[in-house]
Amino acid sequence: MAFLREHVGTISSNSDRDTTFAKLLEALQSLSLEVDKADLKKARITVRCLTQAANLIFWRCWNDRLLFDIRATSNGNAVVNAYVVPNLFMVSVPKGGNMHDAGRIVMALTEALRH
Repeated sequence: MAFLREHVGTISSNSDRDTTFAKLLEALQSLSLEVDKADLKKARITVRCLTQAANLIFWRCWNDRLLFDIRATSNGNAVVNAYVVPNLFMVSVPKGGNMHDAGRIVMALTEALRH
């Protein structure tokens, strides 16, 4: 569980929690994102992914994980909350590090979960 995280989006699904979990895993793999942990019981998926949180000229903050929490709603559907988890100790991008845009990932996953 990440104590420091920033909410980057909410995705509504027309499926139940377990089906949404499976669809989300499939969509993340189709986006070529590295799934670090997938816990069906907790309905949580952690992805290794590099994004930039802040750029203040002399200091940059990087996120190295995306966290997806899936919860059931009262009508039987599911909602996915997406968070970025900052790594305050990362001072530069590792060589060969592939930068991603968290907002674009959430938009692509929203589209994938609609089908």
